[in-house]
Amino acid sequence: MMGRRGRLLLSLICFSVSVFAQDSWQAHWHFTLGGGYNQSLYYCGSTRAKAALNSSFSSRDAYCLQAGVARDVKFLFQDPNQVLRIGAQCAFKRQDAYFYYEERLDTLIPTGTEQKVSVLHLNFFPQWVFGDNVRFLFYVGPNVEYVVGNRSYTTRLVEGESVASEKLRSDEVAGFSFGGTLGIGVEVPLSRSLCFCFQNSYTSGYTSKEGILKSLYEFYNCFDINILASLIYTIPTHR
Repeated sequence: MMGRRGRLLLSLICFSVSVFAQDSWQAHWHFTLGGGYNQSLYYCGSTRAKAALNSSFSSRDAYCLQAGVARDVKFLFQDPNQVLRIGAQCAFKRQDAYFYYEERLDTLIPTGTEQKVSVLHLNFFPQWVFGDNVRFLFYVGPNVEYVVGNRSYTTRLVEGESVASEKLRSDEVAGFSFGGTLGIGVEVPLSRSLCFCFQNSYTSGYTSKEGILKSLYEFYNCFDINILASLIYTIPTHR
């Protein structure tokens, strides 16, 4: 036989289920498509033995294209002006930069290389959205990146002569790396199901990129600054 406490617990569960069943709150799916500006600030750890001296990185202006999906998640006490979304974004971005180092072989060889790095970026996040009409958003989460292509233009000063070379498929920057993404933005409604979103996001790598440059540095990656504009299409979920 069920005791008094068991019957009380069962009654509370049934009451909670009935409250949620009668709740008019409606979750939505949000689909994002957009793009914008990206700048990559490369940084490195200590150099390896017989590697490089006087190394430096200069950022280059580049671009980013992205698509994403997110879904509203309900809490016990849901404020209609505050919504939590769980989602993911996939982006194709360029992490272009100019690398300079003095290669230490038998003599010092000044080397400069323009790297045009194409990266596939995937990040997952909880996103907090608040506001009534115009909404503000904040999100943070982990990401993974994979270098899908890299074209390099290298100039080396050998015995006083400039030697140039070009690689259409360079392996100087390559492989997977992991990091984190933080972003803020604002959503402006255009219609009942469509809104314009302006975002400013920051991405930092936590693990080293791979490739030939890994032989020069114990660690190297980049800090990305993104300024993005996108359209968000919203549809309600089926209850």
